[in-house]
Amino acid sequence: MITREMKVKTKEMPEGWDFVCEVPGDINEAIQEDGADIAYQLYLNGRDLKIQNRARTMFAAGKNREEVEAFLKTFKPGENAVSPFERAMKCVAEHALLIAGNSALMIKVTEALSKKTRESCEEAIRLLEDAAANQ
Repeated sequence: MITREMKVKTKEMPEGWDFVCEVPGDINEAIQEDGADIAYQLYLNGRDLKIQNRARTMFAAGKNREEVEAFLKTFKPGENAVSPFERAMKCVAEHALLIAGNSALMIKVTEALSKKTRESCEEAIRLLEDAAANQ
């Protein structure tokens, strides 16, 4: 078993509250703790959420239903997963010369990346891509 810190948010308490709980550390512990049927159902529930989130993201990016369905037929959750921070750092490397020649851009990108949130990493990427497009 491993200790995990969880956060619960509700409509009444949007800031949420934290608590600590013990959860299985791997699939074998999950099967031993909850049984194979429950462990498999939990896996399916988590997989379904990943697929639904990917579809929502694609629709929000302007993809049509056919494009989304075609992608989801071969989608494997976790495959080629890259964190927003990793994507932002790759973008920084690709635009290193642009950043070196523009101190205002360097400051904005550095400030965004220092927050290390998904939104701030996406902001850093947007800043760099906009600057490259306007070059």
